[in-house]
Amino acid sequence: MRPLIILRDVNALHTQWGYRYQSKRGKQLTPAIEQQGITILDEPGTPTRMSTSTCMDSTPELSLLKGHLDVTWQNIGTNLGSNHIISVIRRVPNFPEHVCQARITD
Repeated sequence: MRPLIILRDVNALHTQWGYRYQSKRGKQLTPAIEQQGITILDEPGTPTRMSTSTCMDSTPELSLLKGHLDVTWQNIGTNLGSNHIISVIRRVPNFPEHVCQARITD
């Protein structure tokens, strides 16, 4: 199976991705993520949305990975004029191990 990366503004609160409590939607989404073998790439203490006058920093967007792929997730702290913070997913290069035999020459 080819790996699949899903980026989604779920607006579902759950302690697994940094909220203090769980909403009904968060409670429904979490078992589905687990049953499908999906990995949450977001770091729990790193919000993807900046606070406003009416709400705190939060993580309404989730970066999800199904399958195996070496990636890193980073919140770069840039918002481009909105209150949503840009997340960057980078693929880790998988260079083949080069094994060769050394020869000593004159």
